[in-house]
Amino acid sequence: MFISSARSSSSSSSNCEVTVVTVSLPIPLPKAPVPVYRSLQVRKDG
Repeated sequence: MFISSARSSSSSSSNCEVTVVTVSLPIPLPKAPVPVYRSLQVRKDG
């Protein structure tokens, strides 16, 4: 039960975040520094 809940929450949050990031990444590429890209990779991995 705990794993299912955590997985659902993580999947939903990750999916939403990844989608928003992926769509907003190519647009503000020059505005987004390197630390942002690193944060994205970490969030995707996590």
